[in-house]
Amino acid sequence: MDRRDFLRAAAITAGAALTAGTGACAPARMASGGGSLSEWAARPGIQIYTVRDQLTTDFEGTLARLAQLGYKNLELFGSLGTRTPRDVRALLDRLGLSAPSTHITATPGADLRQTLEGYAVIGHKYTAVTGATGGGGANATVDSIKRQAELLNQVGQAGREFGIKALLHNHVNEFVPFTTNPSLRPYDIYLSDTDPAIVAMELDIGWATVAGGSALEMFRRNPGRYELWHVKDMDELATVTALAQTERQRAAKIVPVGEGDIDYRPIFEGAATAGLKYYFIEQDTGPNWAGGSFTAAELGLRNLKRQLG
Repeated sequence: MDRRDFLRAAAITAGAALTAGTGACAPARMASGGGSLSEWAARPGIQIYTVRDQLTTDFEGTLARLAQLGYKNLELFGSLGTRTPRDVRALLDRLGLSAPSTHITATPGADLRQTLEGYAVIGHKYTAVTGATGGGGANATVDSIKRQAELLNQVGQAGREFGIKALLHNHVNEFVPFTTNPSLRPYDIYLSDTDPAIVAMELDIGWATVAGGSALEMFRRNPGRYELWHVKDMDELATVTALAQTERQRAAKIVPVGEGDIDYRPIFEGAATAGLKYYFIEQDTGPNWAGGSFTAAELGLRNLKRQLG
């Protein structure tokens, strides 16, 4: 099961827990934009998809281990099981962690407000959106991507009451031009058709690089739009990017940050231009890494701190 399919399936399971036990919103924890390299190194985050094999057997123990490794911020993923938002917030507080973002998607509709209320209790400031988890590929059309952009705006508008923005996370297909309009890409529509006040771009720098993009150039073209990053590294980039864009995601070689070809120091030097608020180290192949997913998480954090040192 790939990451996108896993997300869709897990969101169904998580929905009931996220809408239970909500009440008055707890104070949200914020991070300011900008910051020096050392400041960014001091508040690392991780997308817990990296350690998804551990989450399924020991949710609390997995979060505790990530805190021990030195992570400060989590981006949630998968299922919270029967835990209520208050349960999750209490666990985070006990471990000294924050969860400013989630990929447990919010669904437009009758239950959206209750879902967002629960997210606010946990401390989320950003949420992925059901039906708008990134698009592109052979079946994408201009109209289908515009509908996704509208879903992002709907959830972002509803989230204003709770200080929560919708987020758009990319893979590779978002940067592949439409066959019917080679001058236009899905990502261009996400940028033009979403309201920056209520929708944030979560730039997966690894996948954007595989697609042939430059994070720094993207920051310059659309300053302030990239409040969230996925910090992901890729090996053998020259070989992968020599392929047709439609083949690159399948051929990508995902490795711990610092073990591949992406130099994150100059990218973090552009954090103020990007509008960065939070970043999350992510390694999709974490469970298959030698030594296991915790080893991958530890190595990626150690290497990133060295790059930013």
